[in-house]
Amino acid sequence: MARGEVLVFLHADSTLPKGWQDHVQHAILQSPRSGASMPQWGCFRSIQIDADPVTAWLVQHAVALRTCLLHRPYGDQALFMRRATFDKVGGFPSDWPLLEDLALVKKLNRSCGPPAILPADVHTSGRRWRALGLVQTTLINQVILAGHSLGVDVHTLAKFYERTGLRRQQHAGHALS
Repeated sequence: MARGEVLVFLHADSTLPKGWQDHVQHAILQSPRSGASMPQWGCFRSIQIDADPVTAWLVQHAVALRTCLLHRPYGDQALFMRRATFDKVGGFPSDWPLLEDLALVKKLNRSCGPPAILPADVHTSGRRWRALGLVQTTLINQVILAGHSLGVDVHTLAKFYERTGLRRQQHAGHALS
């Protein structure tokens, strides 16, 4: 239903940083430098969560490292792209209850290359990390990602996710941090 040239996707429990519109517009609509191509999509560098200082620091830096090295941002980092790019890669899988942002990111990486990474962080709720702790939350996330990599159906993974208590900790959004 959105009508703009640039689309921004963000989890409902996340807040964009101050000045985000200028950052996104500059990254996606800027004129390319000599020899450079215009980025087709991007994200913010990392997330900041409201949790104990050690957990918050570890999550922020692990997400930034994953994004920089693997080009795998998730929906809590505010994925943005040109409408034409979203349409070209086929958008989100319509029937996935979980990991739909990861599916989109994989298609974007294959089709368009790595994201433009903006030098700011999105604030997202840390309630999962506070409720279950760093180790348990990370372990659950990694089990789900490993299952997905091994071909386990996303609907089966979503049932596992629900049983772990993580789903109950979220207001909205489906992706793992």
